[in-house]
Amino acid sequence: MDEFDGSATYNVLNGSPSPFVTSGLGCVVTTDDYLDGGESTDVRFLPLDPPLKTRCALVYRRHVALSKSASIFLKQVNRSLQSMHESNGKE
Repeated sequence: MDEFDGSATYNVLNGSPSPFVTSGLGCVVTTDDYLDGGESTDVRFLPLDPPLKTRCALVYRRHVALSKSASIFLKQVNRSLQSMHESNGKE
Protein backbone atom coordinates (compact mmCIF):
# COMPACT_ATOMS: atom_id res chain seq x y z
CA MET A 1 0.00 0.00 0.00
CA ASP A 2 2.96 2.35 0.53
CA GLU A 3 3.65 2.26 -3.21
CA PHE A 4 0.02 2.65 -4.31
CA ASP A 5 -0.54 5.78 -6.39
CA GLY A 6 -4.25 6.45 -6.72
CA SER A 7 -4.70 9.29 -9.17
CA ALA A 8 -8.50 9.03 -9.41
CA THR A 9 -11.20 7.58 -7.22
CA TYR A 10 -14.87 6.86 -7.86
CA ASN A 11 -17.70 5.90 -5.54
CA VAL A 12 -19.60 4.23 -8.37
CA LEU A 13 -18.05 2.70 -11.45
CA ASN A 14 -20.75 2.56 -14.11
CA GLY A 15 -20.52 -0.27 -16.59
CA SER A 16 -17.61 -2.56 -17.15
CA PRO A 17 -14.12 -1.47 -16.05
CA SER A 18 -12.58 -3.33 -19.04
CA PRO A 19 -12.45 -0.35 -21.47
CA PHE A 20 -10.69 1.77 -18.84
CA VAL A 21 -8.05 -0.90 -18.31
CA THR A 22 -7.60 -2.02 -21.94
CA SER A 23 -7.14 1.58 -23.11
CA GLY A 24 -4.09 1.81 -20.86
CA LEU A 25 -5.51 4.43 -18.50
CA GLY A 26 -4.70 2.35 -15.44
CA CYS A 27 -5.93 -0.37 -13.15
CA VAL A 28 -9.26 -0.74 -11.38
CA VAL A 29 -9.23 -1.73 -7.74
CA THR A 30 -12.54 -3.37 -6.89
CA THR A 31 -13.98 -6.40 -5.18
CA ASP A 32 -14.28 -9.63 -7.16
CA ASP A 33 -18.05 -9.70 -6.71
CA TYR A 34 -18.35 -6.51 -8.77
CA LEU A 35 -17.12 -8.24 -11.91
CA ASP A 36 -19.82 -10.12 -13.78
CA GLY A 37 -17.62 -12.64 -15.58
CA GLY A 38 -18.23 -11.04 -18.97
CA GLU A 39 -15.03 -9.06 -18.81
CA SER A 40 -12.58 -8.82 -21.67
CA THR A 41 -10.07 -11.66 -22.00
CA ASP A 42 -7.41 -8.92 -21.76
CA VAL A 43 -8.54 -8.07 -18.21
CA ARG A 44 -8.23 -10.33 -15.20
CA PHE A 45 -8.88 -10.12 -11.49
CA LEU A 46 -5.82 -10.32 -9.25
CA PRO A 47 -6.40 -10.55 -5.50
CA LEU A 48 -4.37 -8.21 -3.33
CA ASP A 49 -1.39 -9.86 -1.69
CA PRO A 50 -1.38 -9.61 1.25
CA PRO A 51 -5.20 -9.45 1.35
CA LEU A 52 -6.74 -6.17 2.43
CA LYS A 53 -9.32 -6.98 5.09
CA THR A 54 -12.25 -4.61 5.57
CA ARG A 55 -15.26 -4.51 7.83
CA CYS A 56 -18.57 -2.94 6.88
CA ALA A 57 -21.65 -2.13 8.87
CA LEU A 58 -25.22 -1.45 7.83
CA VAL A 59 -26.88 0.55 10.57
CA TYR A 60 -30.58 1.27 10.79
CA ARG A 61 -33.16 1.87 13.50
CA ARG A 62 -35.26 -1.09 14.52
CA HIS A 63 -39.00 -0.68 14.89
CA VAL A 64 -39.09 2.33 12.58
CA ALA A 65 -41.28 2.21 9.49
CA LEU A 66 -39.10 1.89 6.38
CA SER A 67 -40.01 2.98 2.89
CA LYS A 68 -40.93 0.18 0.51
CA SER A 69 -37.59 0.46 -1.31
CA ALA A 70 -35.61 0.51 1.96
CA SER A 71 -37.50 -2.54 3.18
CA ILE A 72 -36.81 -4.45 -0.05
CA PHE A 73 -33.13 -3.44 0.13
CA LEU A 74 -32.82 -4.66 3.73
CA LYS A 75 -34.46 -7.98 2.87
CA GLN A 76 -32.07 -8.47 -0.04
CA VAL A 77 -29.06 -7.68 2.16
CA ASN A 78 -30.27 -10.23 4.72
CA ARG A 79 -30.76 -12.87 1.99
CA SER A 80 -27.30 -12.22 0.59
CA LEU A 81 -25.66 -12.44 4.02
CA GLN A 82 -27.50 -15.65 4.84
CA SER A 83 -26.44 -17.14 1.50
CA MET A 84 -22.81 -16.17 2.16
CA HIS A 85 -22.89 -17.76 5.62
CA GLU A 86 -24.46 -20.96 4.27
CA SER A 87 -21.87 -21.24 1.49
CA ASN A 88 -19.10 -20.85 4.07
CA GLY A 89 -20.56 -23.66 6.19
CA LYS A 90 -21.74 -21.27 8.91
CA GLU A 91 -25.35 -21.15 9.96
